[in-house]
Amino acid sequence: MSGYTIKNIHDIVQTAAMSHPSVKSFGSGERHAISPDGGTKAVNVWLEQPFYVTTNMPRPGSLTRTWRIQLLVLDIALEDRSDELDIISRCDMIGLWIVLQLNTIENITIGSSMNALSLTQYHGDLWAGVRLEFEIVAPMPISACDVNNL
Repeated sequence: MSGYTIKNIHDIVQTAAMSHPSVKSFGSGERHAISPDGGTKAVNVWLEQPFYVTTNMPRPGSLTRTWRIQLLVLDIALEDRSDELDIISRCDMIGLWIVLQLNTIENITIGSSMNALSLTQYHGDLWAGVRLEFEIVAPMPISACDVNNL
């Protein structure tokens, strides 16, 4: 078994997100890069970076890595914001669905809790949705650190 890299985790989250029928686009990077003018398609999933990664070594030769993930699930609200609560609720369910999909991947465990923060009038009053925070934990074999294998 090889270990997961930051790129692997990014790609795994992207694949899970894009497999939901309501998700129209996926992006990653710093939050300010989300298009404030609607150029990003709704429903948009955004994987925030930088990644926070913790490596644990409970005993010699046994490593695990924990990625703290910040995932935004956003949609464009009507101009009068009358659908904002519906969007937040739908985005929360889409986000939960994505996390549950991630939890089915071999050698990946989702941390014991997930936090959701509702977002209203986000990024120039255009977006509404949720920001999810959760952890992905995976084993990291010592041989996985051989850069030639990446």
